[in-house]
Amino acid sequence: MNLLSPSLVISTPALARNICTSALVFSQLICSDVQSKTSLDNFLHSVQVHPERREGAYPYYLLHNAGDNVYGTVLIFHGLTSKPDQCWRLAQYLFDTGFNVYQPCIAAHYLINPDKNWPQVDLKPQWKQPIREKFLADPVLSQALNAVDTVNNVTQEQLNFVMQRVNELSPDMADIISAINVGDYSEKFQRFYESSHLRYLQESESRLEEVQSLPGPIFTIGLSVGGAVALGLAAAHPDKISKVVAYAPLLRELNEVKRQFSLKAGPLDVKETGWDPRLQFTLGCFAATDVFKNHVNHDGNIDTLAHIPTFVALTENDDSADIPTNQQFNARLIARAGRSGTPHLESMYTSSEHVPHPIYDPIEARHCYNVDLSLLPDPDIVINKINTKTCPQSLLTSRTQNYPSYKQEVKKKEQ
Repeated sequence: MNLLSPSLVISTPALARNICTSALVFSQLICSDVQSKTSLDNFLHSVQVHPERREGAYPYYLLHNAGDNVYGTVLIFHGLTSKPDQCWRLAQYLFDTGFNVYQPCIAAHYLINPDKNWPQVDLKPQWKQPIREKFLADPVLSQALNAVDTVNNVTQEQLNFVMQRVNELSPDMADIISAINVGDYSEKFQRFYESSHLRYLQESESRLEEVQSLPGPIFTIGLSVGGAVALGLAAAHPDKISKVVAYAPLLRELNEVKRQFSLKAGPLDVKETGWDPRLQFTLGCFAATDVFKNHVNHDGNIDTLAHIPTFVALTENDDSADIPTNQQFNARLIARAGRSGTPHLESMYTSSEHVPHPIYDPIEARHCYNVDLSLLPDPDIVINKINTKTCPQSLLTSRTQNYPSYKQEVKKKEQ
């Protein structure tokens, strides 16, 4: 079977299922699932009673009954600023085809107040305070920053002006920015920054521990920043993670102007809004994802991942993840795998298929993009292009109170 053929590229959820189940046999749930369920319930309860809990951003799990045959357990990680329910169709599909599924939040995304609770990269106080005072006291720079309505809309001209002004005010900024580009393994980074970016890995490790006693192998799947988390977790625990599926992993921001502006304006604690307009966070949150990407891309992690089967799904319509970076990442895995024969597969949606960055559920585009819904592929087809018999109707009708059907959305649009 050619996993890269056009007929199969359409159905990345089914491909994810096929990749995870290849060369596997069913495992039977035994009493050890009680231990994992207790661990899961304890964590979920801690989220529900947390005074800063973020409404609707609750982790959840789907476990088969004791005695059922299962292929193993899948950990699914959503994208930056999103919630576990972003991936509910994929989670339900995998559960219905024989997997236990756990959808945690990436790095405390179940909490509000991102400035306090989410991973951040910030300058150390001895660097930040004098730079911040200079920046805030400069009317020219203030005017330039006020002209930027959102970091997503920063122009090259605005970036050039801000960079020039920032460097004039603080000559150290050139070294400071280059330290982020070098990554967290460098002494230069440690000199300038204090960072909690590794919480993306550390919190996923805690979630991994909660399912450790469930039978069968463990797989990781993720979208965007969640894709980087899925890869990073496997690199840190190759003895525990069997395979990885990464949907448009955010290993480098597509919009380099946005990226550079975020790094330059970071010391000013400029706020930005994500997919949820009610949720604002500093650009230090963006910087944390950038440094974590560099961490995942480190040679040591590439060497480890080279011996874990991976599948990377991309789309030509991506407006967040840089496609060449992802392709280079996959090529490095293939090269390092050498004669071991470990598969590292890559698949691409063409632009004509109108699949946006949230690959495994194109209906998600209605939340994120100004997209004509009539152009999007029906998620019924995307979820199961290969074999309609393996996709139960319950997958397409559950949780409709939270996710109106694609057809209803199109009908509203037409009216």
